[in-house]
Amino acid sequence: MIHCDTKSYQLLHDRFEFGEPIVLNLKGIGEMQVYRLIGRKPA
Repeated sequence: MIHCDTKSYQLLHDRFEFGEPIVLNLKGIGEMQVYRLIGRKPA
């Protein structure tokens, strides 16, 4: 499973499908919104 941060999501959302955003608590960083990469969008 691949998770992307908001900036990566904004760069890739035109070419790839993502799941709904979730908030993860990352050690040393705190809460971060991430998106699960599902796969490429059909051509």
